[in-house]
Amino acid sequence: MEEIDASKRPAFKLYPKDFLTDTRVVMMTDAQLGCYFRFLCYLWIEKGQIPADDNVLRTLSGCNEEDIPIIKNCLYVDDGFFKQKRMQQEIAEWDGYRDKKVHAANMRWEKERAAKAEREVKKTAKANTPPDTPPNTDNPMKKSRQNFIAAIVAYREKNPNKYPDTMYHEFSDYWNIPENKATPKKMVWQNEKSWNLAGRLSTWNKVPKLSQNKAFKGKQNEEPVREKTPTSNISYE
Repeated sequence: MEEIDASKRPAFKLYPKDFLTDTRVVMMTDAQLGCYFRFLCYLWIEKGQIPADDNVLRTLSGCNEEDIPIIKNCLYVDDGFFKQKRMQQEIAEWDGYRDKKVHAANMRWEKERAAKAEREVKKTAKANTPPDTPPNTDNPMKKSRQNFIAAIVAYREKNPNKYPDTMYHEFSDYWNIPENKATPKKMVWQNEKSWNLAGRLSTWNKVPKLSQNKAFKGKQNEEPVREKTPTSNISYE
């Protein structure tokens, strides 16, 4: 941002009524008035103060020796410098305006810098954020097998000594296998129209042992062919 130079005051205000009704100005000749106004212009350029030296006053204003007291009557000396009361007010007003502009510009630039910094933080955070967790690629068949085994274990704990462990193993070996080994998508038990674990175990217990079941021995060597049905009514009760 370009700095605002305090010396860059392009113009000062002139109030004609106040200027022309000042008795000190009214008493001036046209030549003295011109010299006084010329000195005011230099005074503005020099930030409202010029060394309090009569030779400097005469040189800058272009007045004669006898005109110096007339012009000095409109000025005052402060800390070794010529100053003019109304001009000091104008300089103070201008500096106040300048300070407000500088403050507003600084606030605007600070806001833009903060917004830029926030964008950079978000950009960095995004770059350092690990990618989203990939979807679960676990084998659904494995999960189905585990659910089946968990259901049997829970039933066995709820009904201890109801059936021998060997029967549970044979039951699982029959039902808890893929329906199609070539392209497994479901387990055999998932293709049943309905599934009630307690009822299935009861029925299984009533049939001959698998080791003596020739029909089951034949099924072990072939792919189970079962009707494709929804599994929404399967429960583990």
